[in-house]
Amino acid sequence: MRINHAVGAEDRWLITIGDTAANCPQADYSWLDSVAAGVPTQAQVWVSAFSQNVFPVTGGVTYSFYLNGYMVTGADANDVFIYANVIAVFYPS
Repeated sequence: MRINHAVGAEDRWLITIGDTAANCPQADYSWLDSVAAGVPTQAQVWVSAFSQNVFPVTGGVTYSFYLNGYMVTGADANDVFIYANVIAVFYPS
């Protein structure tokens, strides 16, 4: 992710993988991270994140999954997901 940071304001966010575009990343399996308020102003703070989740699925059915994020504090129009990908693994039972 690329975070636009201003000194004096904490930037804090959560991300999660959901099975709908509206899954809120405040539940289990969310990634929480931040840029502290004391960090000098930077237009581009590059951060990496890792999120995982578990979903019961049935073989032979198509599913969609989403990377959802929420800025808790310090939201800015220049904060973006960039270079994201999702890897899914199916474990048959």
